Amino acid sequence: MKFVAVFAFLALAAPTAAMAQQRNASCISEAEVSAMMTYVAPSVIRSVTERCGPRLGETSFLAREGEALAARFAAMQDARWPLAKTALLKFAGNGRQSAGADLDALARLPDNAVRPMVEAIVNAEVTKGVKPADCANIDRGLQLLAGIQTEKVGDLNAFAMAMAGPKNPSICPQRTDANGANERR
Repeated sequence: MKFVAVFAFLALAAPTAAMAQQRNASCISEAEVSAMMTYVAPSVIRSVTERCGPRLGETSFLAREGEALAARFAAMQDARWPLAKTALLKFAGNGRQSAGADLDALARLPDNAVRPMVEAIVNAEVTKGVKPADCANIDRGLQLLAGIQTEKVGDLNAFAMAMAGPKNPSICPQRTDANGANERR
């Protein structure tokens, strides 16, 4: 569970410094969180590999399979970007009304300017957030996640986030349809 928290922290802490929109959003959907997690995964994996590589050595999962895992997520980035951007902007607003014009201006930036900015921020957050003592656990966590269908990893992280219950913004509660099945918002 610690790895999921680290992964979630890295993905969520990064955009708060750079992006915003929809500052009045009362919650963020699990689908938005999933898209965001999937979108930032390649940057997180590559940054963790760079940060932890010297400590883990050539036989680690990251050294052997990290780039292939990052590439699996990278193949999904373009499709996930629109919803990921919405999520990133909501988290950047962090429930603050005072963000105002600065956040609106960032929201209007073209995607080709915003996407590299997100990746640079994620890289910086990983660099400062991953402690060398955690590298072996992160390596193991990524190895476990590699066995899960790529499309489901973001969903799993979104579920973990919803269970953790962040407040600003909160994760929207799942709706239940007439048959008792969960609906994504």
